[in-house]
Amino acid sequence: ALAAGLLIRALDPPQMLAYIIWGSTPLVAVLIMTFVITGDGRTREGRALLGLHRLGVRLWWIATLGSFLISLLAAALTWATPFASYTTPASPIDTVLNFAVNASVTIVTFAAAEEIAWRGYLLPRLLQLGRNRALAITGLVHAVWHLPLILLTSLYHSDGNLLIILPLFIATIVAAGFVYGDLRRIHRTGLIACQYRAAEWRH
Repeated sequence: ALAAGLLIRALDPPQMLAYIIWGSTPLVAVLIMTFVITGDGRTREGRALLGLHRLGVRLWWIATLGSFLISLLAAALTWATPFASYTTPASPIDTVLNFAVNASVTIVTFAAAEEIAWRGYLLPRLLQLGRNRALAITGLVHAVWHLPLILLTSLYHSDGNLLIILPLFIATIVAAGFVYGDLRRIHRTGLIACQYRAAEWRH
């Protein structure tokens, strides 16, 4: 994460390329661990531990509805304060289509790459420490992974007071990690959690 942050800062690539560099780092780490360090990825059982062998389609409605309700609540609370105002998009149809495409791309790229690492690879290996401790550590690692992106680049949370943003961000990611992690533990699939992760990226 630190190397990616420094690379993005030094090269200042186009935004999409920067996100690809950054978003790929958890997956690259998992591939190195599973295929080079431990060799688990060379067996079917080892690959199954990542939770990608089942789509869990029956439960996608939970992730979709949950993401919608979280976004709706956040928007309602924001609009209820004097710090924001509602603006009608110039082209509502284009806005909705753009939102749907971006959400879909996010789910199958950045969110998937992260969830394979955090809840697919890391969480199952920490569960021997106990549920709460494993979920908290996984969430904390997930949050800390973002810090070079926030502190070294202008791609993520570049506006606002970092003394306020960082504690709130870390607390949010750790707390949300309990939801993501329970979906992973209960349903044994990382793709369900990706649906929830899309809400985070959209905000």
